[in-house]
This record gives sequence, structure tokens and C-alpha cells, in this order.
Amino acid sequence: MVVLVQSVSGSRLLAYADGVRAVYADVLGVLPWSERPERADASLRRLGDDVDRPGLTAALARDGDVVVSWATAWTTPSPFPTGR
Repeated sequence: MVVLVQSVSGSRLLAYADGVRAVYADVLGVLPWSERPERADASLRRLGDDVDRPGLTAALARDGDVVVSWATAWTTPSPFPTGR
């Protein structure tokens, strides 16, 4: 396996939405989390909103065209939000 990890824009990350969803389901669908498949769907919908957040940074890890991992982060606004 040769894994390429690269910084990507939010729109580029969403171009791999099926793989992103699959990784979420594979990782969090087993013990100790045991999340149901609809939680992976909800996460992908939320990610669709998050990619437009100011200060977003995203990374995508792929083996060829297969997504093996991903990450997102963004700058916390000031004042610190209290809604989440």
C-alpha cells in the first residue's frame, strides 16, 4: 500500500464523499462506538456545511483512488461559539 496524504480544499474533499463516508462508517461502526449507518450519512451532510467555514483545513489520505483516512479542522472564531 502506498498512501498519499495531501492537504485539500473543502470542495476537493467532497469530491471523495463516498470514500469519506465509507471511512467514517468503517471506523465508527465498530466497537466501542458502534454507530449506525445513518450517523455516517449525517456526518457527510454536516461536512457539506463545514467545508464552507472560514479557516477550514482538510487533509485526505488515499491509496490510489481509495480513501483510507481524512481530517478536517478550522480556526475557532472569537468569541468562542457556545452552540456546540
